[in-house]
Amino acid sequence: HWTIWTYKDVGVQGLRVCRADSEYMRRIRPILEAKRRLGLDAWTSRDGGRLMVRMRAILEMMVAELGDFSLDTGALAKALGERAVYGLLACALAPLYAALFQDMSAGEVAAMHREAFLFPNTEERSYLVEVLRDALKP
Repeated sequence: HWTIWTYKDVGVQGLRVCRADSEYMRRIRPILEAKRRLGLDAWTSRDGGRLMVRMRAILEMMVAELGDFSLDTGALAKALGERAVYGLLACALAPLYAALFQDMSAGEVAAMHREAFLFPNTEERSYLVEVLRDALKP
């Protein structure tokens, strides 16, 4: 059993996504691309990303150093991912994200968000809509 909880977003999980040419998407594109390359979102990083590759290497070094192969490296990798990569490191991008809007007033930021997320200004994420449509067939 699963559910979808987002209706509109920036192209990750929503049924509707902001158009790539909207001002908001143009501004945040560098952050989104960095997050994708580094694998900073657990739900979008299919291969774990470059940072998780490094985390696994750290765990392998630890196991080799200790000579204890009974350590649950799978659980350790998951915990490192959740806490370090998807938590601490992902949150470190917040100031960089905020800096993308430093030349705008609060009203301008609000207007930019309204423009980006207004239904007629979004695009249907057809693949996900089809998956849901097929799943809901009797």
